[in-house]
Amino acid sequence: MKYKNELQIKKALGIENWRNLSKDKVIRFAALMPDMDKEVMLEIIKSFPEFTKYGNDLMEALKETIQKSIDKNSEDYQMGLAIIQETQAICKEQLNRTDLSDNERVLIWNNLMEVTKIIPVMTKENTKFYEFLNNKYFKATTAALGIALVFIGGKVIMDQISEQNLEDTTK
Repeated sequence: MKYKNELQIKKALGIENWRNLSKDKVIRFAALMPDMDKEVMLEIIKSFPEFTKYGNDLMEALKETIQKSIDKNSEDYQMGLAIIQETQAICKEQLNRTDLSDNERVLIWNNLMEVTKIIPVMTKENTKFYEFLNNKYFKATTAALGIALVFIGGKVIMDQISEQNLEDTTK
């Protein structure tokens, strides 16, 4: 659908006026940009100076969310490592006992090895978590804001190039 006026765009966003444009609606607004007439899109953006503010607020909220996730993940990871280290210490302490049978000693040793094997798995999962944050959240928000800028600037540039090409071919 090609949006030809401001009223159609407001209706598509589910708002009555631009003051009702929330952060999530800014992303939706950016997604609608390819289907808007250039003049309507530029007029809306000119009349809505808070568009940039919402974009900045969105980026700040994303930054805070990512930092909280990283902090929580780091706490969980460190706690997991501490539990493993404590378990290893208990196993080592048990292995030093003189009243253990060979079978008990082998069982404790195997338990120690099993616990130790968890560390690379935890580290790998932790790395995946950071990659997920980096690749998904940050890039998604950056892309959404970038789309808005690309459509605003790119569409205007493309239209200007098209107009210039038309002028050149008619000469």
